[in-house]
Amino acid sequence: MLLGKPLEQWTEQDLHVLVQNQVAESRQLDYKEELKLKTDDDKRDFLANVCAMANTAGGYLIFGVEEDDGIPKAIPGLKNFNRDEDIRRIEDLVRSCIDPRLVPGLEPHDIRLSNGRYVLILYVPRSWVGPHA
Repeated sequence: MLLGKPLEQWTEQDLHVLVQNQVAESRQLDYKEELKLKTDDDKRDFLANVCAMANTAGGYLIFGVEEDDGIPKAIPGLKNFNRDEDIRRIEDLVRSCIDPRLVPGLEPHDIRLSNGRYVLILYVPRSWVGPHA
């Protein structure tokens, strides 16, 4: 639990707290400005991040946050985010490309920002059946 509250209760204000307090990336927290899943390299990078978190202590991948040297600077949100399609693509990718299978699976949560865009947060639980690759 980050920020002392369950993921499904996070709001845009909670994201701003991460920026204001300069909460740095760590083994359990990774900021990404974009959700890249188009090329094979993009998919491998994404899956490597998921596996790394599942194989250690679990954590949060937060898409739509601009960072500089691991420190969040702004929350522009994701361009062209399609909740149903993008989350289904992520779940299919994780289900078909990570071995052994992640159980429990990823926990997605999206937050609509005041600028009309979205931030996607993926909670990757610690896995007890790894290592995953």
